[in-house]
Amino acid sequence: MTISQKIIKRIISDNDFSLRMAIHLKVTQVAVILKARRKSNSLLLPNCIEFYKQNGYSDDEILEKQPGRKSS
Repeated sequence: MTISQKIIKRIISDNDFSLRMAIHLKVTQVAVILKARRKSNSLLLPNCIEFYKQNGYSDDEILEKQPGRKSS
């Protein structure tokens, strides 16, 4: 599972959203934007998921399922 494109685009394009996220995570806004550009898995940590949910996102909107390999 990865972070959805919807969240990534919002972090990169919405200054207020990325600033509030940075304050919530106690990091700089630049760090949050760089994580989004790299599609970092650290954007899926519990405190990030909590922030997305506080901002009205559902689990389906937060996570993007990757086509997986079938287990044998």
